[in-house]
This record gives sequence, structure tokens and C-alpha cells, in this order.
Amino acid sequence: MPIFETHLVLSDDKMIPVDTDPCLVEIEGERRILLHLRDIHRKKATETRSAMIFEYIEDGIFITDQNGIVLMASKTAAEITGHSRDEIIGLDISQFHSDEGGQRWQNVIRHANDEEAHVYEDMLQKNDGPELSVDWAMASFAVGSEAY
Repeated sequence: MPIFETHLVLSDDKMIPVDTDPCLVEIEGERRILLHLRDIHRKKATETRSAMIFEYIEDGIFITDQNGIVLMASKTAAEITGHSRDEIIGLDISQFHSDEGGQRWQNVIRHANDEEAHVYEDMLQKNDGPELSVDWAMASFAVGSEAY
């Protein structure tokens, strides 16, 4: 059975977020469900703080997969490009680069696992106006088994 998030209601009616990990077990010949509950309120608080930082940071931030496809974009990234956040999701990050910058980006992606940050200047291709000179900074990181 899959792990899922829910809320546990305590005796004082306080609700706390928990991961619920149900497991089917047999006890004295009877099938029972064993629930493993894990308090995740700290994790949720951290996620909320991270989301707020991502929302209000004044830098344009794109999070891509290993192929350069945009998975997330900060509010500022959307404003700078002239796209909505929904429009940016799923696009190839190289399309926001000049031709030369797109090639540089592809080279950076090939070496992304070297755990170094890569910074270079290029023009940002805007949706609704002139190009903008920006410093592109790229660093790879992993969350669990997922690489970004």
C-alpha cells in the first residue's frame, strides 16, 4: 500500500500533518492493518518557508530536469521572461538563451554532475520585448534519487 499524507486529529482537536504508511499484517491468523504514522509538521513548515522564498526572491530562478525542461519557475523568472509561470513549465530552458548561449547551456548540462556551479553571461530571450543581458548560474542538486 502506498504512503500518503493526511492529518491526524488529536484529542484537543489540534490537527497535525502525518505521513501514513499502511501495511497488511497477519496476527494470530487474522489479517490486520498496521498503520505507521510519521509527524511531518516540521517538513511541512520547511516546505512553506521554501515556497515563500521561491515566491518572493528577486532573482529569476528556474528548476529544470536533467534535460533542461523547466519544472518550476520563480515569480520573478516569469516576470522577466514575459511568460506566465504555467507557460514556462515544460519549456526547454535553452529557448530563453541566444543561439550561442543555448550551446553553452547544453555544454553545461553535459557536465552538470561535476558538482560545480557554472556562471556565464548571455542574453535572455523575452517573450514580449527586447533581449535582456543576464548572468546565468547553473548548479545541479539532488533530492532523494531525483537529480535537478
